[in-house]
Amino acid sequence: MLVLTRRQGESIIIGNDVRITVVSLGPGRVKLGIEAPPHVRVDREEIHARIVQEQAADVLTAVAAEASANANEPHTAQLTKTEVLSLSQRKPR
Repeated sequence: MLVLTRRQGESIIIGNDVRITVVSLGPGRVKLGIEAPPHVRVDREEIHARIVQEQAADVLTAVAAEASANANEPHTAQLTKTEVLSLSQRKPR
């Protein structure tokens, strides 16, 4: 992990298109401003964790639905690794 020291108003650049600026300092907290292009998703860690958990649940639901839909067929279809990855990377609702 790279650890940098910045003062209020100073920034850090990631790549060529993401800028993180220290907006303000308070007791026990730091406010950061993040400038990033629209295609770069920026989430707080707890929100990101919830999204990942929801996507995993969606994949399990899809796999269970596929298995149950094919339970009475002689040849049960299986999802390929690519299909499972595709389902797990869907954007949240």
